[in-house]
Amino acid sequence: MTESTGGIERRVHPRFDLMAQIRVKRGSVTLVLELKNISKSGALIHTGSLKVPTWVRPYRDIELHILHPDDLEPIGVAAKIVRVDKTSNGTLFAVHFDAPGQEALVGIDRLIGLGKPNPPPLPQLSPS
Repeated sequence: MTESTGGIERRVHPRFDLMAQIRVKRGSVTLVLELKNISKSGALIHTGSLKVPTWVRPYRDIELHILHPDDLEPIGVAAKIVRVDKTSNGTLFAVHFDAPGQEALVGIDRLIGLGKPNPPPLPQLSPS
């Protein structure tokens, strides 16, 4: 972790912006959503205009299948929702991957290779 003027930066791995389709499954419900960015340890997912199910909240375990944009090969990984942010453009939620296997790690690395580096957030300035 690094410290910044705006607080503690909790990211361990750099994030990479990447637009890809992701299937989020909990129980018998599967949602098709948009992946916004990804790192070796997690991802940020956007719900778009969909009504957000009540189970999209922190500490929920979910199953993800990220479709590789080039060959549409699904990359499956278990995850836990760690943060939910409601915005005017829909809801974003961050997930942390739960001990991905070797095959998932290879797939995640392939996705990261397609992405554009996403810098950490800027520190918040104090009002003058």
